[in-house]
Amino acid sequence: MSYIYLNNGLPVVSNNSASGTDRMSTEADGTLVFQGASTVWDDLRVPLYARSTGSAPSYTSGFAGNATLYAWYFANGATDMLHFEMQMPHGWRGTVIYPHVHWAPVTTGTGTVRWMLEWTWAEIGATYGASSTYNMDETISTASQWKHLITGGVGGLIPSSSQDGLSSMLVGRIYRVGGGTGDTYAGSAALLAIDFHYELDTVGSREPTAK
Repeated sequence: MSYIYLNNGLPVVSNNSASGTDRMSTEADGTLVFQGASTVWDDLRVPLYARSTGSAPSYTSGFAGNATLYAWYFANGATDMLHFEMQMPHGWRGTVIYPHVHWAPVTTGTGTVRWMLEWTWAEIGATYGASSTYNMDETISTASQWKHLITGGVGGLIPSSSQDGLSSMLVGRIYRVGGGTGDTYAGSAALLAIDFHYELDTVGSREPTAK
């Protein structure tokens, strides 16, 4: 059984980095693969866009009291939304992904902010279908003005067999139904970013269009 060893004073990576099922291995074509529990996680950062239809949040100055810094302010009395398209990276394992929202309360008030995600998802060659929604709730129990909060949901988004392929893509929106059911925070919520935790088991793909 071989691992990482020295050859004339130089480190050489062998086929396996350790024994057992949880290990890093190098396949015959040189592809680096993370086996079992040796997989790693990363954030997939998603650009957000205001569209000509629907209610966009206001892009407002004064973030954290700084006149020259801006953020998207999601109101407490409207359905504000931003849109995104997201392509899964080639190193993705094809497992559950976990969306979360980075944001800050604009006031010192308390209550619950309900972030909503709507999406449809398909891999290359598959057909997009009806959208699904996902709740991400954050309850503010003490004054938290300008505090950096990260809010996720329960269970993550589980891909089907027509969504877990190479370069699968999600089309969706992030929104807040201010004052709606489940949303009781009376102030605006300043959105900083949304991203998705995803699991990697390779460093990229073996071929441009095949893993």
